[in-house]
Amino acid sequence: MAEQYVNIRVILSRIYRHPLMQDLSFETAVDYAIDFMRIVGMPRMFEEKVVTIPIDKYQGELPADYYKTIQIRHNGIALHYATDSFFMGKEYISNTYKIQGNVIHTAFEEGDIELAYLSIPIDECGYPLLPDNSSFTRALELYIKKQWFTILFDLGKINPAVLNNIQQEYAWAVGDCQSE
Repeated sequence: MAEQYVNIRVILSRIYRHPLMQDLSFETAVDYAIDFMRIVGMPRMFEEKVVTIPIDKYQGELPADYYKTIQIRHNGIALHYATDSFFMGKEYISNTYKIQGNVIHTAFEEGDIELAYLSIPIDECGYPLLPDNSSFTRALELYIKKQWFTILFDLGKINPAVLNNIQQEYAWAVGDCQSE
């Protein structure tokens, strides 16, 4: 886990200084940032947490910072992920669960589960906090620019040399980020 975090808004404020980035929406930039986090897959940027989730009518809501399940248990018994396509039918297999969107579906109607999971650190508004690491933040900035410049290129608003330059800068920066 990273010891220091930087708010994604700080990163995006630097990106918005570029004249070609002015029309990029905040939500799109956050989506790109999350994509980048998944691509790079730096395990130290995730926190391990355990929460209790109430189950009502076979389902419960996952936490806002949920990224990936580590383990789930109910009444001290480990639950297993249901691989059956018909899990949501009338015949439930005991001690199983399935996750769809931000909802967990269980084989029992009511109760509490303990969820051990990896979380993305978030701020008070639910936006991701990022590792305060210069290699990581530089690669992230360039990834967002690369994604946006690709769209601008497809629309004929920038020439190939501009796109090629940002792609090359990104390739070097992500290599530096991953080797660190």
